[in-house]
Amino acid sequence: MKNFLILLAQFLAYLLGLSSVLGGMLLFNARLGGVSWLVHVVEAVLLLAVGMMLAWQFNQHYQRQIADPLLSNWQIKPTAWAVGYGLLLLLFTIAYDQIRQLFGLPESNPENQQLLLNVMKQAPFQLIVFAVILAPVLEELLFRGLFWRLLGKLPVWAIWLITSIVFAVPHAPPTSLDFLIYLMMGGLLGACYWQTRQLKYAMLAHFVNNAITVALMWQSLQAA
Repeated sequence: MKNFLILLAQFLAYLLGLSSVLGGMLLFNARLGGVSWLVHVVEAVLLLAVGMMLAWQFNQHYQRQIADPLLSNWQIKPTAWAVGYGLLLLLFTIAYDQIRQLFGLPESNPENQQLLLNVMKQAPFQLIVFAVILAPVLEELLFRGLFWRLLGKLPVWAIWLITSIVFAVPHAPPTSLDFLIYLMMGGLLGACYWQTRQLKYAMLAHFVNNAITVALMWQSLQAA
């Protein structure tokens, strides 16, 4: 019970705390009517510092449960698998979008997509720090790390399914089609963690997907 309450507090700290910091920065910038690139850089560094403090705290709790070095002992084969999983995540997302357009299905959460594009316009450095650096580290520590450990007595397939669902819930409403995409993403990241047995490779797969996605968003804005 104690571990569950600690994990719940960590989950809320990430979900509400870090998002509030980013939202506060956007509100501050909007009230000023635009800020210089130097302010964006300072805010990005501040966001990174807050996020890494959270990551350090999450990792302390995680390492007490299992010895899993995150910064050392990288190996070629699992690294290649992680990159492959990251690219597969991206391909599934692209395929889903193509199928949606083919059958004339509406975007299930267009407001969320527009919000991301607006953040990219208003705070590109901050979004890169949040989505490309912090999200892969913090979310993998939470979902594939701490949640996986908490459910350790269950069969592996049950842990994989539950952590995939828990990963999807904060990203999209369960009643939307987008929920299936995030459920699939959680499943693939869980498979990467289970195959490699080390959390850093799931982080790498998550990073590859998010980095390419943000790069494509930036490219679409430049082309508009």
